[in-house]
Amino acid sequence: MTEQTSDQIRSDQLVGSSILNPSGDEIGKIDDLLLDQDGQVVGIVVGVGGFLGIGEKHVALTWQSIEITSSGEGAGYQVNTTVDKAALENATAFKTQEQQQAEQQPAEQEPAEQEPVEQEPVEQEPVEQEPVEQEPVEQEPAEQESAEQEPVEQESVEQESDEQEQQ
Repeated sequence: MTEQTSDQIRSDQLVGSSILNPSGDEIGKIDDLLLDQDGQVVGIVVGVGGFLGIGEKHVALTWQSIEITSSGEGAGYQVNTTVDKAALENATAFKTQEQQQAEQQPAEQEPAEQEPVEQEPVEQEPVEQEPVEQEPVEQEPAEQESAEQEPVEQESVEQESDEQEQQ
């Protein structure tokens, strides 16, 4: 196979397409295609309900329940179904194999409740330590920097506080 023929549709041309009811109203968007082991498309997964993807649920429609026609806009297609929006919103949510397995795993992996095991306290013998003798450390006399520093002017501070008291 080297070219797409006129009777073939690529999956990327369908995924993301709107599904229209007989009145022409959008009732959902195609989110995925379902293939069997022979590679034949057997259904589509449609996102319905919600707003901007929040609260949306996925439902599956059989391939026979949709009709695909060329939209006349380049490579675009129009997807129609006779299923109405209320029926899709009330349909049972579609679950992938991964979702089904994930739902089963927590139930299988729940550990049986175990009674707490009481442990006896371990007695430890005190360890005797020999005193460590430390040699005195010789310290060099600190330089007398404080004698070289200028005295703080106490008089100006005292004068300011006297002036504030007089006022």
